[in-house]
Amino acid sequence: MITHIKLEKFKRVIEFETDLDDINVLVGTNNSGKSSVLQGIQFTIMAEVARRVSGGTTVPQDRLLYLPSSDFAVLRHDSPYTNYSGATSSLTLMSDSETNDTPDLVQITLSKGRNFGNISINTSGNNKFRQQVTSNKDLYSAYTPGLAGIPLSEKLVSPAVLRNAAANGDANLYLRNILYYIKEEGRLTNLNKLIRTVFPNYSLSVPYDPDTEINISVNVSTGGKTLPLELCGTGLLQVIQIMAYSVYFKPKLMLLDEPDEHLHPSNQVLLCDAIRLLVHEMNLQVILSTHSRHMISALDGDARFIWMKSGTVCTDDQSSNFYNVLLDLGALDSYDAILQGIYTTVVLTEDSDTKYLKKILEVNGCVMAQTLVIPYNSCSHLDSAIQLANFIKSSARTCKVIIHRDRDFMTDEEISVVKQRFESEHLPLWITDECDIEAYFTTAEHVAEITGKTTEEVTEWQNGIIQANHVEIQHKFESKRNDIRTSLYRDGKLKKKAGEDEVRWPDFIQLFGTACPTSRKNVVGKFLLRKCNQNMRSLTDQQINLLTSSRALQIESLASILSD
Repeated sequence: MITHIKLEKFKRVIEFETDLDDINVLVGTNNSGKSSVLQGIQFTIMAEVARRVSGGTTVPQDRLLYLPSSDFAVLRHDSPYTNYSGATSSLTLMSDSETNDTPDLVQITLSKGRNFGNISINTSGNNKFRQQVTSNKDLYSAYTPGLAGIPLSEKLVSPAVLRNAAANGDANLYLRNILYYIKEEGRLTNLNKLIRTVFPNYSLSVPYDPDTEINISVNVSTGGKTLPLELCGTGLLQVIQIMAYSVYFKPKLMLLDEPDEHLHPSNQVLLCDAIRLLVHEMNLQVILSTHSRHMISALDGDARFIWMKSGTVCTDDQSSNFYNVLLDLGALDSYDAILQGIYTTVVLTEDSDTKYLKKILEVNGCVMAQTLVIPYNSCSHLDSAIQLANFIKSSARTCKVIIHRDRDFMTDEEISVVKQRFESEHLPLWITDECDIEAYFTTAEHVAEITGKTTEEVTEWQNGIIQANHVEIQHKFESKRNDIRTSLYRDGKLKKKAGEDEVRWPDFIQLFGTACPTSRKNVVGKFLLRKCNQNMRSLTDQQINLLTSSRALQIESLASILSD
């Protein structure tokens, strides 16, 4: 097993160096170099395999078993390979020695050969580990790029074709061939046993007869029903592919590039079960890349998580929870930009539509080019938002972090309970003065300034809208209040600290009142803003966009937090 790895100067990778465990998960932003790591490992190992077959020190690129570009020279990081010293890439692999205390080591260095289209390969380390890693007969590594579909039909090909397919990431195109050869070698029972460990009651059969059939037939049976392989779901197919590669090729290292792509979360978890099983049963080591929080959660405790940033290993000791929070909030790419110092202010908001909050931030003095707004989408994700805020505070100390939450018709006593947690975390919390962000764009002062009408005219116009929608407005108010009751009250009492005065659930009529039209402050801002936009021509003779700056959007409570 590889215990330590170092890859230098390949595609987006500047230097990737880390210890490895049985299961290793590469996590990072887009373009951080995750896929380049997997491709670089496979390309370099397969280049040395080709060199050993040729017997020389150079190999024409068309003899390479795996080539992720039509011209290998451009695969080097930053500048092309040359035949001059220094313009190279290299892969160093270390393994625990079976015979002494000194680790076995193999180093493969690639450069451009003197003749056009030739790749020069220099390998050091004369030991059993080197012979195993670069064997032409039993390929050490298998590479699968993303979720690989299968063709509708396959004709029988030779084992040599399958071997090359495993090397270049195209083994999925020959899955039926692989399954046929597994059956011919008497190992289909073993494969079915592995599959049933993850998908109980499923089994494969290969009724294909090469003497009478042109295309290979493979069937999947479950619950008394039998289907052809191509009609299986993507989750089952992905597990079958990876297990079949392991049983047939017997690689020691499996390189999986986002194997979760397009898989349902439940199937992603099953895929992780399959990976764990193969590592245990097949003596397999896995390096995979993913953006899936479901994969990360499922592998927590069983994998090494390696954070990549800008072509290097940023850190490899973060907990999986760190990645889960970033993925849960869709903040993986944003977090990297925060670390680089691009943003001076980060606002975490429960609103998925951030344009209204951004306008308010701009009016209240934020430099928007240096301000990042990240939605956490709902109060159910508030814990993740708090964790991310703490991550930012600890890793980007000059960056101001603010968490936004809508008031949602909470009373002052209820707001004080909500604020308690944020105060204990020393995190600035901004709660809107009215129901939500959009409510600021419906105030009589804002609408009057934008439309040129008086506040009296705007109030009269809005009262007509509110009265016409009184029943729906009351229903929305009551629904918001019921949500608050569920989250903040127990047995009709507000969840306050011990020793504080008891506060009971307030009467609905006491809060909402009996007037019709009700107060504008009892109306959900999103709802009233939409109605105002729909009825704008009844106030003015033109359609005016209320998402516009005004002095009425200057908010003292927000400005105070921003200036601290």
